[in-house]
Amino acid sequence: MRCAKRVLGLPLFAALLLAGCATLPPAKPVQDLKVLSGNWTGTVVTRGGGSHSATMTINDDGTYVAVVPTIPPGTFKGTARVVGGKVQIKSETTGRTGTWTLHEGDGQRVLIVIADDGSSESRYTPQR
Repeated sequence: MRCAKRVLGLPLFAALLLAGCATLPPAKPVQDLKVLSGNWTGTVVTRGGGSHSATMTINDDGTYVAVVPTIPPGTFKGTARVVGGKVQIKSETTGRTGTWTLHEGDGQRVLIVIADDGSSESRYTPQR
């Protein structure tokens, strides 16, 4: 049963990703992390299909702090760097790596965070 949950969870995870991407504005290359600095709010979807409210503060120097109270340890710190218009991240808390992609247009800004190991995807918008 545990394996079946994992197998069934991946299609659900993929469906959630596709549903969220259907309404996204186009991806925009990032040349400077300062365009991302500020407070963001959103949702983290884990591979098992869990959905968790989250906030993230991104600093001009590329350091970030994400707070996801329902995923231990609750606070995740890391660093980001721009490589070829994309943003690569590394969590100091977990050691995991991932990518940030900024989508911008039609008055919307959406930051998609995808873990390289496929464990989660997050969708953030600027906090108002």
